[in-house]
Amino acid sequence: MSRGHSETGPSGAEIWLNCHGSVALSRGIEKEAGEAAQEGTIAHDWCERALREGVKVLKDCEDKEMAFHAENYVKLVKSLEKKVGGFDRMWIEEKVSFNDMLWGSADFVATYKNETRMISLDYKYGKNIGKIAEENPQLIAYVLCSMNQFELDRIEKCVGIIYQPRAMDDEGDVRHHTYSKADLTPWKKKFLKALRIIKEIDKKNLDPNDYAVPGDWCKFCAANPCAAMVKEASERSVALLDEIGPVVDLSPDRLNPVQLSKIMSMKPFIMEVYKTIEPYMTTQAEQGVEYPGFKLIEGRSQRRWEGDIEEIGNELMRRGVKDPYNKKLKGLGEVEKEIGKNKITDLVVKPRGRVQLVPEEDARPALDVVDAVGLLDEI
Repeated sequence: MSRGHSETGPSGAEIWLNCHGSVALSRGIEKEAGEAAQEGTIAHDWCERALREGVKVLKDCEDKEMAFHAENYVKLVKSLEKKVGGFDRMWIEEKVSFNDMLWGSADFVATYKNETRMISLDYKYGKNIGKIAEENPQLIAYVLCSMNQFELDRIEKCVGIIYQPRAMDDEGDVRHHTYSKADLTPWKKKFLKALRIIKEIDKKNLDPNDYAVPGDWCKFCAANPCAAMVKEASERSVALLDEIGPVVDLSPDRLNPVQLSKIMSMKPFIMEVYKTIEPYMTTQAEQGVEYPGFKLIEGRSQRRWEGDIEEIGNELMRRGVKDPYNKKLKGLGEVEKEIGKNKITDLVVKPRGRVQLVPEEDARPALDVVDAVGLLDEI
């Protein structure tokens, strides 16, 4: 195992590729690894062990869901190997480097067809919205790093694959995109340009705030909210008030479509600022800082069992509870992995998703107005 990455590594490529000032602004800020991140690290460890030692090692994994997905990860690799007629070479959790600034640990890389084709597989254990493989900076960064690290000069095409078993959608849990050498050339130039600017910021001791660019990537950045994000939110708020004109009543039915659109466009910026400022203020208030108009309270909590669950279950049965355990069906994806797809279609129904209003640049296709009305009728 050689897990790790540089501060301008593939895992944060979406941030620093768009916001060159983020690297310097984030430096020195301790970002505590959340429960999901820790869980993801453990899941990667089991996948690596299962690939290297065989799935038999998964019997030692106490988290059965994690073991199940790790076994399917191995099955995916084996099926890919069979489909391409065997791998020429393969690397598991290897450090890959594009240059001294851009490097990280690739989950799985393999070459085939006399090293003219390459597979770069990224395992994600998160439950959030499934990551797309097309135009994905992190995936492309791993591809470029791997090609350089292993001196794969003859690669003509690379298949970037994201396996995210706990984020099943219409595309399933495996998403892929094929990149030709020509596709990668502009990305290579884009990475080099960004890295050059980031290096220049450090070398010339430039103000990173002058190179900070707020956007969707801010929610992943350790420096959020930075001065640029707050400034952007402030300027947009002022511009918004100017554009919507003198409005006394902000009730939605009193505003026109243009005014409502302007207000909605502010949501991601304002929410990101609030989301970071609130926990900061709470921590400071716990240390004695007073904020006018605000006070600390103890939130609601829920009762929970305390102690060993199995012992509690036995004690409950002794006290007259017939069956202290709830049983539930396995998830659809888990069942399909076990018996195959298209074998449970008669037992499954997929309701239509909730109608959402999103910015035009959202990658999802627009819903026809007639369809939307029909959906509202169904609800």
